[in-house]
Amino acid sequence: LIGISSNPITGENTIVKYDNSGNFIEKTMLQVNIWGFIIDSAIDSYNNFYIIDDAILVKVDHNGNQLWNATINNAKDIEIDSENNVCVLINDALIKFDSNGNQQWTSSGGGISLDLDSDGKIYILNETHLVKYDNEGNKIYNLIENGTLIKIDKDDNIYIAEASSGAVFITKYGRDSDFDGLSDWQENNLYNTDPLNPDSDGDGIPDGWEVSNSLDPLMDDSNNDPDGDNLSNIEEYMYNTDPNDPDGDGLNDGDEIENNTDPNDNTDPNNRTDDGRVIPFGNHYLIFLVIGIISLIIVQRRRI
Repeated sequence: LIGISSNPITGENTIVKYDNSGNFIEKTMLQVNIWGFIIDSAIDSYNNFYIIDDAILVKVDHNGNQLWNATINNAKDIEIDSENNVCVLINDALIKFDSNGNQQWTSSGGGISLDLDSDGKIYILNETHLVKYDNEGNKIYNLIENGTLIKIDKDDNIYIAEASSGAVFITKYGRDSDFDGLSDWQENNLYNTDPLNPDSDGDGIPDGWEVSNSLDPLMDDSNNDPDGDNLSNIEEYMYNTDPNDPDGDGLNDGDEIENNTDPNDNTDPNNRTDDGRVIPFGNHYLIFLVIGIISLIIVQRRRI
């Protein structure tokens, strides 16, 4: 176990090494001043140490001697791939350096956490999306996923942590190369979908969502409406509603979307305490209309 002890007042920093039982082994003074707080660090296969703070990336050898540095801003995370290339995530970009400090490429779109799989593919997590890049910086996909931390284990299982209401929730995904909600094994052996394409039929709906909702991941059915609720399948995906079942509150999901009520709330749409909005011409209006017509007929007959 290796960590860094930092003194932001004097700028002195030391590398501290422990064994796997927590016993102290050695402390090495870094021969470079890092002003400010250290954000993250990483170690390559030669035990060289990489450190990032708000403004700089520094590489030092195991004796603490600086080998090179690069200016960066708003660094968030750092990882080293199997060829000792350095991936640095900042607020609005992903930057890759080789082991000598030469910048290889920059890809727009940053985040708050990154990790690498066994093939060197890069996963970036921000608060709303998970973005996957190949090792040349080309975006493979961009999927909706909430979280603040991503880690990938040696078997390429993906762990995403999210903090909410004072609790931390960790979601684990098995090997899913395209992150569409189906494992590679399921795609290859059960559904005949493309394990490297999250949307095999190109209809805008991820394969996993189609399978879990009994749709066809191999046919463009984005405009179909199997439950007849005036929302197409792709609209049901966008609104996170069930494409096979309206919510059972007397109004189709599509009508509720149009009238700004919640299609996932099966409460009475005519009750202000339920959806918070009265839908015109609901059941209550119909009852009042019938009563009014009957009353008018009775009054007219009495006059006759």
